[in-house]
Amino acid sequence: MAYRKSHISTTDFPMFDGRMDYLGLSDLQLFLEWLRSIDMYLTQYMFSDYEKVRFAITKLTGQASRYWINLKPMRASRGQEPIDTWSYMKDELKGKYVLPHYCKHLLDKWRKISQGNKSAKASSVGTRQR
Repeated sequence: MAYRKSHISTTDFPMFDGRMDYLGLSDLQLFLEWLRSIDMYLTQYMFSDYEKVRFAITKLTGQASRYWINLKPMRASRGQEPIDTWSYMKDELKGKYVLPHYCKHLLDKWRKISQGNKSAKASSVGTRQR
């Protein structure tokens, strides 16, 4: 059963301020955890796409809020559509805050995982061929 939004208290919900000064994995992991917690919350209740984006925007502060405010006119000046879904908003935020070196780090980590005598890559290829 889905719950109506009016019964939900969001005052203790985590905020994201966009400060990634150190660019360490812990900073990126905090951002990804923030995204995951928002995602879990939004899928639990009956929100429209518009409400999901509006809710997530209220959880941005500081640099992240300034980035989001500036994004709308920047996209309009480029002739791009506004961001109107949570999925699209997540992609935009990941593009801003998940740096390519972190994606490379995750890919390297995945490649090093071994399952028996095979790497994860070889094992996944073998699984798809069956």
